[in-house]
Amino acid sequence: MSTEVYSLDELNNKVIGLGQTWQDVSGSRVSGVTYTNTTGKPIFVHISLAAGTTDYDAIQVDGITVGAEFTGGSSTNNFIVPDGSSYIVNGATISRWTELR
Repeated sequence: MSTEVYSLDELNNKVIGLGQTWQDVSGSRVSGVTYTNTTGKPIFVHISLAAGTTDYDAIQVDGITVGAEFTGGSSTNNFIVPDGSSYIVNGATISRWTELR
C-alpha cells in the first residue's frame, strides 16, 4: 500500500470546499452552453429547474452523462466538476444556477 503525502497547498487544490464560497452564477449561465472549470479546484454545481418545466434535463461532464431526468415540476440537480473539465446542462429551463467555487 502506498501513501501519498501532499503539501498544504497541494491538498487545498484537491479538496472541495476549502477556501471556496457559494456563488449565484444564474446571470452568466444558460442551458445548452459548455463551460470549463478553470478555478484550479473541483467545483460543486447546483441547478434548480423552473416549476412546471417539462424539458429533458441532461447533464454532462467531459462528455459523460452524469444526470438526466424528464420532469413535470420543479427539481434540482447537483454534480461535481473536476478542475479543467467541461460541463453542460442541456434542454432545461433553469431557475437558479449556483456553484461552490
